[in-house]
Amino acid sequence: MNWDGPNRGAIPSLRELEVLNAVLRHGSAGAAARALRVTQPAVSRALASLEARLGCRLFDRRANALLPRPEALELDAGAQAIIGALGRLVSGVEATQRAPLTLVTTTTLAQAFLAPRLPALMSGWPELALQVEIASSTAVLTAVADGTADLGMLDQFTGHASLSAVALHRGAAAVAMQEGHALASEPTVNLAALAAVPLVALPRRFPLRAALDRAFRAAGLVPHVVLEAATSLFAAEMVRAGVGVAVLNPFPLAAHVPGLAFRPLSVEIMLDTALVLPGGAPPSPLVARLVAQLAGPAA
Repeated sequence: MNWDGPNRGAIPSLRELEVLNAVLRHGSAGAAARALRVTQPAVSRALASLEARLGCRLFDRRANALLPRPEALELDAGAQAIIGALGRLVSGVEATQRAPLTLVTTTTLAQAFLAPRLPALMSGWPELALQVEIASSTAVLTAVADGTADLGMLDQFTGHASLSAVALHRGAAAVAMQEGHALASEPTVNLAALAAVPLVALPRRFPLRAALDRAFRAAGLVPHVVLEAATSLFAAEMVRAGVGVAVLNPFPLAAHVPGLAFRPLSVEIMLDTALVLPGGAPPSPLVARLVAQLAGPAA
């Protein structure tokens, strides 16, 4: 192909390549114009512009027909390969945009944090497709680390080597009790007072339970555990039912479970509620938008 014209090296536009292909398929500028739903002069201008860019003739004119030269066929073959690849790329991006995001979290955060916020979030973002999975804290970390989930949420996050985190809330654990409980009159609950009443405890795999056990051992005290509850939400419900008191993360339970009083514990146990993401690479635009929505103020 001769590339020695005045615009040698200029890149043809996609529209010009589309016109070229239409003329090759239909044999004339008029037929190509009808197929593209444009005027015949518009087709002629596009062909002239393309030939000027390339510095060579692409067609021989014979009466009302345009006979393609080898340069036109060569250019169209290469252009269709590129246009096909571009179409597949766009289709892949569109499929990614439509694919549901997977968020994995614990039962407590799903019900006490997500459920109150998601209706307004999704109303303002109607194209969002979201899949919410419920799992244990350990399974949440694993799902995000191995890519099974796009995003995780934990209320006792202690860090992970391969994950990054966006803070939702940081605060101290507190003692949850019925509003009329004797300890509710105390501004702070000390460990001795806590050991003297029935305790609804979280399982030992929870960081909060491990920290509380260490505090009791350091004080030479043995708690009176009457029930181990697998989730913070279930523990709060048992407290509301009068089974005992519990040391829990008040966020977001204090706003979700009515009839409970929360009092500070004399031993400070700090808890981080966070969104967790795969480390090492920035999140996709969709995940970044979801993180910003969840980390921002509730609507």
